[in-house]
Amino acid sequence: MKNVRSRLKALCGGDLIFESTEEGTTVTITIPKSEKEMRKEVP
Repeated sequence: MKNVRSRLKALCGGDLIFESTEEGTTVTITIPKSEKEMRKEVP
């Protein structure tokens, strides 16, 4: 998983987060929008 996290960060500035509780584990993958997609949202 360390490799996946470092590749996400290097390739697109993303992140991989694990949160564990007694009920289970939640994995969150964050991939930022590209500059092109962000420009579409600006009025």
